[in-house]
Amino acid sequence: MAELGRILLVDDSRVFLSVLRTALSEIPGIEVIGSAPDGETAVNLFRTLKPNLVTLDVEMPGMGGMAALEVMHQQNLTRPKHEQTGIIMVSSLTGWGASTTVRALQAGAFDFITKPNFPNPEENIRQLRQQLQTKIRLFLLQRAPGNSPTTVAPPKPLPSIPPRAIEIVVVAASTGGPRALEQFLPEFSRRCRQPIFIVQHLPASFTASLAENLNRICARPVMEATNGTPVDPQGIYIAPGGFHLLLRREGTQLVTVLNQHPPENLCRPAADVLFRSAASVCDGRVLAIVLTGMGNDGTRGASTIKRAGGVILVQDEASSIVWGMPGSIASAGGADAVVPIGEMATFAGRLLTDSEGFR
Repeated sequence: MAELGRILLVDDSRVFLSVLRTALSEIPGIEVIGSAPDGETAVNLFRTLKPNLVTLDVEMPGMGGMAALEVMHQQNLTRPKHEQTGIIMVSSLTGWGASTTVRALQAGAFDFITKPNFPNPEENIRQLRQQLQTKIRLFLLQRAPGNSPTTVAPPKPLPSIPPRAIEIVVVAASTGGPRALEQFLPEFSRRCRQPIFIVQHLPASFTASLAENLNRICARPVMEATNGTPVDPQGIYIAPGGFHLLLRREGTQLVTVLNQHPPENLCRPAADVLFRSAASVCDGRVLAIVLTGMGNDGTRGASTIKRAGGVILVQDEASSIVWGMPGSIASAGGADAVVPIGEMATFAGRLLTDSEGFR
């Protein structure tokens, strides 16, 4: 029997709390067990009601969403993974809301939803219900004890490197990605000489905030990619939300390309698009790293890189928030190694050392 979703709602707006309740009322298996108008009340109810899910408003007076998240996350760390509470941030699409939400994702929130702002109230409720149902089902599925999406062999030894240097590194992530990138990228950026290209599934204003946050903690410049820009060998480029990121070569110079072609795997940017482009433009001299995320974006592109002679690393299940994207590649036999996020920078570093691209 599927686990019942016991949800605590946290928002300072009574109107929006009512809208949330209405949206959730038509999702089977969901029970709203309480609501709170501020962070302090939410933290107290979190301890007493023990919900398995919380929707947490980013912007609240008094103890705000970030402060409440910090307390809830610390309590989560004392519990086994299958007993932890999923915290879903509720954000506006303003610059401040996007920036705070990205910080919340890096600080331990499971995922986020955006507050719809359509003129039609029924459309707002429909959009909210659609967002919530997807996030809630995904969290409850991965929370179930022993519910592994697939079984894979133990991590392989360090893969052999093709007899040529790795020219670029491509990275893909979705749910849980901002936190994984925060754990992995600062150390990796101190070691890696190659340009790095990242697809993280986020809306437009959120990828800009992600780039700003990572730029503050990395040894190399992190920026949103722009169309037609020559690639700086020291640059770390994040695909902007709403655009696919590709590469082209003009003589010996790599150049970033953005387009708004149809989504792939329901995503734009899509990892498959970047991976295919990288394999073609760099003749397979590519290291691909696939981190935590929902779905299977990146699986076909990783296969293309592999056939061209590149190397594929994926995050392991235990350290992933959702083992969808990395698990899909691992189960298809496309991963050269399955690596915990805490070891990924060192593991990839040793690999690139052998390709003569690492300091």
